[in-house]
Amino acid sequence: MTFEDALYNLKLGNKLVRSGWNSIGVHVFMAPEAGVQVPHKLGGGFPVPPTFWMKTVDDHLVPWFPSPVDMIVDDWMLVSQPLREDQLIKNS
Repeated sequence: MTFEDALYNLKLGNKLVRSGWNSIGVHVFMAPEAGVQVPHKLGGGFPVPPTFWMKTVDDHLVPWFPSPVDMIVDDWMLVSQPLREDQLIKNS
């Protein structure tokens, strides 16, 4: 699927992966706006907006920002479509 379709699916709460990432177990998702306020030294706080996250192969969560390549390729897949070894792009 294209990035446009992937973005739509992320907004629906789906987890996605790219076959070009060459890693089984990695996926991205969008966390909705948090109901917490990040404290500010001047008082009050700032709401936490919706944020993209990546689950890494070693089970960590890191902020994710799509690269230009992520936005132009059409190898996006829903995590519910299991990524098989033969779907990975091999780097020779």
